[in-house]
Amino acid sequence: WKRAENISTLLDVDGNLTLFFEDVEPDDIRQGGLNDSHLLSMLSALAELPDRVKDIFINHEVNPQGL
Repeated sequence: WKRAENISTLLDVDGNLTLFFEDVEPDDIRQGGLNDSHLLSMLSALAELPDRVKDIFINHEVNPQGL
């Protein structure tokens, strides 16, 4: 288990944890070792509509306390 701030791909160029770097794109999705291709396919299709992805999140800023 890792905390989000310990995952380098979630950090911006200044080392700050960020939720969205730029635009949401289908190519942002990467298959890992969980055999979750159906879920990732759905997320990739959803990423065709970036505003809908961003609407899922109430806050677009990271809360350092995780709340």
